[in-house]
Amino acid sequence: MERHIESEDQAGGGAGLSSRPPPIERRDFDPFGELDRIAILIGRMYEAHRDDASSLEARAYRIAYRILDVVNLDGAAAMGDIHTRHDRPYAVLRSLQKGVWTAYLCATLGVPEDERAEVIAAAMSANLAMASLQNVLERQESGPTPQQREVIRRHPEESAAMLKARGVTSRLWLRTVREHHERLDGSGYPAGLRGSEIAKSAMLVGFSDTLTAMITPGGVKRAPRSPASALAELTELADKAYPRSLIYTVCGRLGAYPPGTAVRMADGSLAVVLRPGEDPRRPYAAMVVRPDGTRVARPRPLEACRISAVLPVSELPALDHANLWGYSRRDRWL
Repeated sequence: MERHIESEDQAGGGAGLSSRPPPIERRDFDPFGELDRIAILIGRMYEAHRDDASSLEARAYRIAYRILDVVNLDGAAAMGDIHTRHDRPYAVLRSLQKGVWTAYLCATLGVPEDERAEVIAAAMSANLAMASLQNVLERQESGPTPQQREVIRRHPEESAAMLKARGVTSRLWLRTVREHHERLDGSGYPAGLRGSEIAKSAMLVGFSDTLTAMITPGGVKRAPRSPASALAELTELADKAYPRSLIYTVCGRLGAYPPGTAVRMADGSLAVVLRPGEDPRRPYAAMVVRPDGTRVARPRPLEACRISAVLPVSELPALDHANLWGYSRRDRWL
């Protein structure tokens, strides 16, 4: 797997959609190690575009395909990773989160397969013009200044302009970036578009952007919401910001507790949700802290869990993701 990172650094630009790397084979599959490698590549993409504009398009497409492979092989594990890990650089973290969520939405909502890499590339590069500002805001004790707010408001158009100047020719990619902060009711920016004026792909990326912003620690020491709370809050925006069909399809597939949600069980123990169950309110989860407060050395999945409360991810102990999702042994639990 490390050879992919090395070869990607040497890749030139202009390869585009034809440069799809070999798909990940299940026998070699480690979703958490792969997401770590993808995060490194996203960081390199942001750094390289300043010196080697010709490589941005090829890099973004290859990263998008790798994200697609991870989500196709185990979307629940991918979501568990991005919902519980906040230890990556902020701009990289947000790009990875949006890439994973957008890949999931593309698959769930039936986006044509030949468009998915473009939409994921748009999700990862939508904040290109404010990547440096994102890292500043994440550490900033106060809210955005008027000057910073202006940068935020301009970033969809400026990111699209930067991408075009660096050789991106895909109309879908560029339009998605320009419109990813537009909202159905016209309350978005920069153009205040409404309804069908907004590209469907921009709705997917905008939804991913809003949800991942809610679950990630931000500036002014903002405490992140849980994935379950964020998704529940977004249902209130149905047909205002995002299409009702998008929100309710996602809620129907993931249930009330998306993978990576920290929960308190009915017996007082703490657990992390692994995958949806047949009952949307009773997912598969794994206990990580017993009712008496002691750590569970080797968590095991629990079926049809009875959950009493949703907790901040910060209340969970350090997680062994490979062990929880069954990748520390040859056979997976679920």
